[in-house]
Amino acid sequence: DQWRSENGWSARPSESRSQGRVRSFLRLKLRHGFFEFNSTGYITFTLQALLNLVDFCADEEIAGLARECVDELLSNVLAFAAPSGAFFTVTGRGYHKHRLVGVGYDINAVIWLLTGAGAGGAGAPDSRERPRFDAALKLCNAAAFLATSSYAPREAVLEHFTGKASNGRLDRAWRIGAPLGEMVAELEKDGDLTGLDFVPFLWSMGAYFSDETCIRTVEFINATTAPGCKSLWTHSNFKSMSHLRYLSHSMLRFASRNLSSLAEGALLTDQLVTVHKRHLQDKGGVLLATVRSRQVGCVGYQKVPVMAVLGACPVWTGCGAPERTAETGPALVQSHVSLPATAQFGNVAVVAYRPASRLAKLRFPSAVYAHFPLGEIAKAGGEGLLMTPAKAQAKAGGKLWWVVAKQGDGYLGLGCDQSLTPGPGPAFVAKAEACFWVFVVATSAEFTDLAHFASACAACAGCMTATEAKLECPRELCVGSPPGLTADLQRGSVEFSCPLTFDSLESTDGPARRLEETAPGVRPEGEAERAAEGAEGAASTALEDYLTSPFSMDFGGSDKEPGLLPGPDGNSSNEDSGSDTPEDTGPIT
Repeated sequence: DQWRSENGWSARPSESRSQGRVRSFLRLKLRHGFFEFNSTGYITFTLQALLNLVDFCADEEIAGLARECVDELLSNVLAFAAPSGAFFTVTGRGYHKHRLVGVGYDINAVIWLLTGAGAGGAGAPDSRERPRFDAALKLCNAAAFLATSSYAPREAVLEHFTGKASNGRLDRAWRIGAPLGEMVAELEKDGDLTGLDFVPFLWSMGAYFSDETCIRTVEFINATTAPGCKSLWTHSNFKSMSHLRYLSHSMLRFASRNLSSLAEGALLTDQLVTVHKRHLQDKGGVLLATVRSRQVGCVGYQKVPVMAVLGACPVWTGCGAPERTAETGPALVQSHVSLPATAQFGNVAVVAYRPASRLAKLRFPSAVYAHFPLGEIAKAGGEGLLMTPAKAQAKAGGKLWWVVAKQGDGYLGLGCDQSLTPGPGPAFVAKAEACFWVFVVATSAEFTDLAHFASACAACAGCMTATEAKLECPRELCVGSPPGLTADLQRGSVEFSCPLTFDSLESTDGPARRLEETAPGVRPEGEAERAAEGAEGAASTALEDYLTSPFSMDFGGSDKEPGLLPGPDGNSSNEDSGSDTPEDTGPIT
């Protein structure tokens, strides 16, 4: 308005169309959450814009809504922040580098301002990461906005960093948005939005050419101009799609339905985010998080649907080209060529993959693999081992291949129903695309050493059918009393089920519903004893049934690539000469 006055333009009405859109935007976020959730790059831009409204907006309603949005955004950030200040997260939109390195970004300086994490002393970045971290502190725009803002976080926001004061544990689940059809109907009825104003809101949800939105997308582009463009179709970002304006509505819908494996994977609404974190102060911590959606089997653009963290080392699975390091190319944009089904129960998660669609395979590689940086864990003073089932067990079915590790007081296990071979970098590649993985995190409150934890992991068994992945594990692996479990206390076991398709996601009470929290290891009276009796025998013999061998992690003097584990013949391979299972004699990598 000041610029318009100084340049001879008439002033706009105080209750402008823009104010209505801002008000609708803020209310949408408070009802449904942030669609670009936990994005290391994008959320800092959103934070800056919100703080501008908090500090400078004369409209008290808008300023108040913006403050509530900042509370929600920072709660989500701190829920994923490690004690070291590192930031690894499941996300709707992220880059490959954010899955590999958790420091050196604007968001780390924001975390430091709020918590002090990463500013030196215990938990600070090591010497290799320090220059990136210091650069972020000096150059961070978002931190400057926060440091000079009148906004002050409430205690309820800050407790997402440390968890409950009594046990340092955080269990939280929240839903991002509603099914797309409901979101379209809600926005069309919004009185603050006129005409096609709601279409960019749909785009913020990734709903560009979905069945419910493709017609509105084309209508919006037809009706909108931009500086220097006759219409948006002549803009560089839309020119390649300009032929779509000549299709009838029925043809647009037909094309959208037949390309659903490509179009639907971009959706960022109707997502269920679950996180379990154990904050161990100076001894690091563990984190496990998943995203559950109805886009199973679709191409997941920039999506990270599962993330586990041990100390400051990330572990995750992907479907695409294992460990591409270049920052360009389709294999990185499509971080998941086939999005998995997920089900998380506290500190245990099941992640099941189906083969990618034939349409996706025409364009993208589609191997299923895990990123597990054992070399980095070793450099940080940790230890780990790879466990493979004996040949007889593998033929009988149910037993899993495991990679387990310990760092500080934290433990992380990753199991797979398919045989694993080392890939490039710290990757383990599954033998088949149709496979499921099991993630488990725990602490020294539950396990005495790595052998104890490995024994419990080895006692797990599972299988995958056409409709679901099933897992049975000893009760001692489950921290507290997570919801949704089927427990056999006499046998000391717990059963998990991960459906491969979802008619509807679990309902939640708003965008930030918390799950019931209990202290680590605390169970209802008598349950621990009954569970222990049934689990003790199974866990103590399970490790003996595996052919396992702890390996030396002295990568400093080895000419082997860090992350590749030497086998019994000295070669860095888990190859089994074409067999589905390894020989049942001799040590295993």
